[in-house]
Amino acid sequence: MSMSDKSFNDAHTSTVHEDTMCSIVPLRLGIFLIAVFTVIWATCSLLFSGFAESMVYFTGGFCLKTRIALGVMEVTGIIFGICGAMGAWGCKKDYVLTFNCWQVVRILVFAYIFYIDVPLLNSCESWVNDVDAMIAKYGWNDLMYKVAMAAVCNQERDRFWVGSIFTFLFLVYVTWCTHRYLEEVGKTPKHLLRIPKDLTSGAWYAHSLGEKNHMNDSWGSARPPMPAQPGSYGSAMPQGSRAEASAFAV
Repeated sequence: MSMSDKSFNDAHTSTVHEDTMCSIVPLRLGIFLIAVFTVIWATCSLLFSGFAESMVYFTGGFCLKTRIALGVMEVTGIIFGICGAMGAWGCKKDYVLTFNCWQVVRILVFAYIFYIDVPLLNSCESWVNDVDAMIAKYGWNDLMYKVAMAAVCNQERDRFWVGSIFTFLFLVYVTWCTHRYLEEVGKTPKHLLRIPKDLTSGAWYAHSLGEKNHMNDSWGSARPPMPAQPGSYGSAMPQGSRAEASAFAV
């Protein structure tokens, strides 16, 4: 790929300015804000434990396994969020593509968290009624024990269902919007399109009858020479006229 082709792929067409995100935010600006928000969210979750606990209804993390999965996504989210912000700022397709791949992985990790936390929340009351069985099945969980002792299992479940479904749909929508922006970045502007020419077959060709090769029969046509017009240069002369012309020349 030449430098000019790479610059075409990195640039975006004018239609990307007409596309929007959430019906009000320009698509490119929306991807940039999402990347910046990802970096801020990941940083706050790692530095402030209270922030992570308050976001548990949206992101999950009711057990050690899901908290570890969230921690991995938060650490990598700082790196890939910066990459996505740089890609949206400079219209770099490779950077935005890398950020979008991380977003796909984030959706898969969220599905894993959902798979682990939902059964745990559904058996919330058992942390009071049968603590030994829950410890044998899930291990000790201080958060679930406090929730069960406070008798707020139903409220925790309802909050988690509402918050987690909203988060999942939002993550899917953001990933899809980033994919749309990638398609626009990869397009070549219309005024730079190279339309292939409809060239004819090489089986047919023509030459001028005045060419030297044709007059010397180099093409193998073996055509009889065309008779010259009377009075023209090199025209045929009667035999008697030729003799007279020779005598006159002597």
